[in-house]
Amino acid sequence: MLFNALMTREETWETIPKQVRKELTRRSGKPIDWIANLGPDGLPWAVIFGKRGLAAYRPSFGVFSFDFTPESLSQAPVEGGYPSAAGSPEDGMPVDPPDLGLNQEDYDILGNLPAQAQRLLQLPFLDGQEILSNCWLYKGTLERIDEFMFYLAGPQEVTAATGTMVTPPGGTAHWSLTCYHATVAHTDAPRKTS
Repeated sequence: MLFNALMTREETWETIPKQVRKELTRRSGKPIDWIANLGPDGLPWAVIFGKRGLAAYRPSFGVFSFDFTPESLSQAPVEGGYPSAAGSPEDGMPVDPPDLGLNQEDYDILGNLPAQAQRLLQLPFLDGQEILSNCWLYKGTLERIDEFMFYLAGPQEVTAATGTMVTPPGGTAHWSLTCYHATVAHTDAPRKTS
């Protein structure tokens, strides 16, 4: 989850065994977006968010997926800047940030997204649904992020946001995102460890 990783996602993808790449693609269906990078241990990992599911590969776990209930995948465009502290809370969201069991770095990334994107990503998990897997990756500069993906996945629902961010000279950051939601028919994801 590095900013401006040394390898592109395509280069990282090529370092993953061919049979693993085929399995990821089979489980996810037609890709909507995908990320790949090297972990702190120097080993490659990848996530494909597709029409049929979210499939991930971690060397320590192998391939696992969240298979979507057919026809449950929905999407919503989100345009906007960083949320304002003076802004009013979104409908359905508590005033204080919810504790979803994420680490501080995850919350920091989430907190930089427009309020509507934060709401769409977190809303299914406010009732206590456990987050089994989450991940994000962005690549670019402080002025422009060309690749961004953030997802939260539980035993019943998956949410994701993909898109870009641009900060014009002298301006504030503007995100162009698509937020997704799907219900989960089946998952073989391992339990999240702290």
